[in-house]
Amino acid sequence: MWRKLSGNARFSIAAFVLTLALGLLSMGAYGYGLYFLVAPFLNKNIDTLRGDITWPTVLWVGIFSSLGFLIAGAVFHYLRSRVGEIISYVIYAGVLWCWVWIVWYLFLNFPIA
Repeated sequence: MWRKLSGNARFSIAAFVLTLALGLLSMGAYGYGLYFLVAPFLNKNIDTLRGDITWPTVLWVGIFSSLGFLIAGAVFHYLRSRVGEIISYVIYAGVLWCWVWIVWYLFLNFPIA
């Protein structure tokens, strides 16, 4: 079954698994690093997180951000034949960035505690 998938689908699944593990095993460093990619476009600063909520937030952001690879892979598969391959790769990267922004926005504005 793995060989029947397109190259981009295999990449997206592998990247999802890898970043899911990285999000957990990095103990929040991956999620904190992703914050700096989207920080200029967020309405709140990471410093608004105080106390015991900070570490679980950056940990969960790192874990949930891995879902962006599956979403971007699905969008790429749908759009590749419609808009061309180069533009599809740009859209793939844009979907990944937008997903990280959405995850950080939700976690900053709706804390998990």
